[in-house]
Amino acid sequence: MNSINDFEIKDGALIKYKGKDEYVEVPTGVTSVESFAFKGCDTARSIKLPKSLKKIEPFALSDCDSIEKLQVENGCYEFYSEGN
Repeated sequence: MNSINDFEIKDGALIKYKGKDEYVEVPTGVTSVESFAFKGCDTARSIKLPKSLKKIEPFALSDCDSIEKLQVENGCYEFYSEGN
């Protein structure tokens, strides 16, 4: 289970995920995921995003080759992914 200490959050923006869990649930209230927030996170297989999320910056999931599933809560904005 994720600890709030696994996340560096400032003013609603997820700056960095520092945990090692396979299943990551981004905390409710996060409104953006900043560039490189998950960079090099090689343990996460699944990430769940809260409906409070409004944007994901480019390269937020850079070098996260282990991710198999990206889940968004009902009511979350629609996102576009280019190139998988």
